[in-house]
This record gives sequence, structure tokens and C-alpha cells, in this order.
Amino acid sequence: MKSDVNVTASAGIFSGIVGTLIGYPFDVCKTYMQANGSHDLLRTAMHIYKSDGISGLYRGVAAPLGAFTFLGAQTFPLFVYFDSKFYSPWLAGACCGPFSAMVSTPFELLKIQLALNGKEGSTRTAFTFLFKNPYLGHGINTVRESLFLGVYFGVYMKFRNEISIPLAGAAAGVTAWIISYPLDCVKTRVQRFGLPASKILFDLLSSSFSSTGNGANRTIRVISVGLSSLYSGFTPSILRAAFVSAVRFSSYEAALWFLSSPSFDK
Repeated sequence: MKSDVNVTASAGIFSGIVGTLIGYPFDVCKTYMQANGSHDLLRTAMHIYKSDGISGLYRGVAAPLGAFTFLGAQTFPLFVYFDSKFYSPWLAGACCGPFSAMVSTPFELLKIQLALNGKEGSTRTAFTFLFKNPYLGHGINTVRESLFLGVYFGVYMKFRNEISIPLAGAAAGVTAWIISYPLDCVKTRVQRFGLPASKILFDLLSSSFSSTGNGANRTIRVISVGLSSLYSGFTPSILRAAFVSAVRFSSYEAALWFLSSPSFDK
């Protein structure tokens, strides 16, 4: 007889693998757009495809595939545990953040280096960068993970019994990304360029003060440009979040049902 933890972990592994393989091309485009300040998803995807073919959209996939497989096995059981203690999916999800970040920080760093270096670098260069400082950007990534997972599980658990599981998953993914995206944008640039998060954030926001005009119009322009900088690559992230989260939670619930069924135990 399988324990609840083993069943939950196995279902999490399955959902992690499926979600990663489906959503990775969107993630590559998002990473490229964040690092280069681009806002055109189609142009970015075509540029990557013309340069490296379909393999370019899956460059560095091994790192997140390994990470999300492990994270699936870790995060779902942790969420169930914390939820049983706090009776709040929002708080339970947030408590999973530090544990998730311990794994995701080095894997995100490797993924970003592999995805962005392309022909200019090599796998060896990316791993060398990783080994020099495997937890570059760990502080901001921990905050991002806690915020993201708190909203992610909170929204999903609120709606999973009110609407369909895919729609609840999509709503959870979109909401969590909208709220945590500026932190993800800063985290990507920290891990890309090796600069402190405070420096990255200052540069992103201060660039907006070159806006022309005065008074209220200038203030509106400054806010608009600043937010635009923090939401570079937002389109592929939201598309990915909706689609992948719908698939991930559906895969998780399906695997959980299958592994918990009496016929599987026989």
C-alpha cells in the first residue's frame, strides 16, 4: 500500500514533466525577451527558430526538466503538509517557497545561461558560471517563489471545486504570474548579468526618468515606462502560465486519482 506522500510525490513528478515539456518554448522566449527588453513574442520566437531551429526553443531544457521533476516531488507533498497545519492554502503555498527556491535558483541560473548564450557560449561556459556562484539571485528568487506559490495554490484551491480543474489551474497560473512577474524579470537579469538585484531594479526604473514632458503627463509616462521595463516578456509568460498550469494541475489530479484508485494497488 502506497503512502499518501508517495502518491502525492509521484503525481507531482508526472505533472512537472508534462508541464515542462509543453511550456518550455514559451519560457525560452520569455527569458530572451526579459534579457533584451523585447516585447514582441512572435518576432522573438521567429528569431530563435531561424537562428537555431526547433532545438533553439528547447535549448537548456534538461535543467528545468530535472528541476521541475524534483520540485513536483517536493512541492506538492509540502503543500499538503503545510495546508494540514495552517488550514490556509495561501500560507501553505508561501511556506513552500524557500524549499522550492533551494532547488530552482541554481537550475534557473543554468537554464538562463544555456538559453541566452546560444552559439556565443557553450555548455561548459554555462556550467562554469553556475559553479562559480550557484545561488546567484537566491534572495530575490526566494521572495518570488514564496509570493508565486502562495497565490498559485491559493487561487487554485479556491476555484478547483467551483469551476473545472483546467480553468482553475489556468486562473491560478495567470494570477500568480501577474503578481510575481516584476520579481521574475529582475531575477532573470540578476542571473544573466551577475549584478545585485538593487542595481538591476534601479537601472530598470531610472531609465524611465529620461521621459520628456512635465507635470502629470511626465509622471504618467514615468510610471508607464517603469512598469513596461518590469513586464518585458510578459506575453509569453501569461500564455505559458495559462496553458501549462491548466495542464499541470489536470495532470496532477489525474495522476493522483489513478495512483489512489483501488485497482492500481492490486
